[in-house]
Amino acid sequence: MIQHRGTLAAIASELVADEREVLLSNIARARATLDWMETAVSTGQVHMDEELARILRGE
Repeated sequence: MIQHRGTLAAIASELVADEREVLLSNIARARATLDWMETAVSTGQVHMDEELARILRGE
């Protein structure tokens, strides 16, 4: 685990493969959630499709 604070580049270079995979997966989940929120605000449609639900469940 990373023990110090530093630049994003320094932190990224210290990530092991598993940590990088988890981080990228969480970023994808956050991005999908934000896309859904933007669509909900823009269109008023708040129905969550199965693809987003699957992503949020981590599948």
